[in-house]
Amino acid sequence: ASWQIVHQLHSVLLAAHRELPPERIRAVHDQALHRVQAIVDRGRRSGVFRDDLPERWLVTTVFSLMHAAAEDTAAGRLDAGDAPRVISATLLAALTAPGTAVPTPAP
Repeated sequence: ASWQIVHQLHSVLLAAHRELPPERIRAVHDQALHRVQAIVDRGRRSGVFRDDLPERWLVTTVFSLMHAAAEDTAAGRLDAGDAPRVISATLLAALTAPGTAVPTPAP
């Protein structure tokens, strides 16, 4: 659902990047950032998510993917109906611990 929020607010986000300082944009992202950070931390502690890369990098990967999905959907390069499956498959491949089979996303 996060990518849909970014997609719906795409124009607002573009304007914000032009008009607001980076610190202000980061502050707006902080709540979502903390939620993703907690999920990544929990996944790493349980051995489900990879721990061979910096935790902060994994969080950045999640955020970047949400923005990329919103941008590609807005540009018509990604079908909105297929986006959840594509995002899930990409995140599973990026976050799954090395040596573990990458789960198949739910349909």
